[in-house]
Amino acid sequence: MKILMFVLALVSTITHADLNKCAKDGRFSYQELPCDRSSSVAEIRTDTAGESMIGCYGFKYRESSGEKDVIAEIKNASGGGLEMSGFIGDKTRGVRMKRATYEEVQTVARNFRLDLRQGVSMKWVKDPTTNQPPLGFYKGKDDKGNDVILVYFALINAKAKRIPCP
Repeated sequence: MKILMFVLALVSTITHADLNKCAKDGRFSYQELPCDRSSSVAEIRTDTAGESMIGCYGFKYRESSGEKDVIAEIKNASGGGLEMSGFIGDKTRGVRMKRATYEEVQTVARNFRLDLRQGVSMKWVKDPTTNQPPLGFYKGKDDKGNDVILVYFALINAKAKRIPCP
């Protein structure tokens, strides 16, 4: 019985997705284990469950002919995974998406100086000869602590709002 309780406790700590940001001597490290006593600590709540980003988003898209209102929907795809549709008309209907990895979320967070916690990104076929950015939708907080949803694509970097799906 004691062994079973130990295994259950071990599994629950292994599957826990939160991280600790530890600062020591001006250097940062990210780890699942608590920081040692001589480090300053910032707990990072990660939520990479892309399903919580399922829904519709409205944002503005600027092009040479003016500004357009855009509605994009993130939904479960048939056969698994996620899909984005309705992005600037029907041009990208059925674009395959996936839960953004922690590294993708942090890359976008650094680039835009936002405290992003989760996202959905385009599902690419990996090409080691290019540096493919993690394009997609990301959610977190701005520098004032306000909720923010960022749409990050090749020609579109915009703040979005969650809206009811049409």
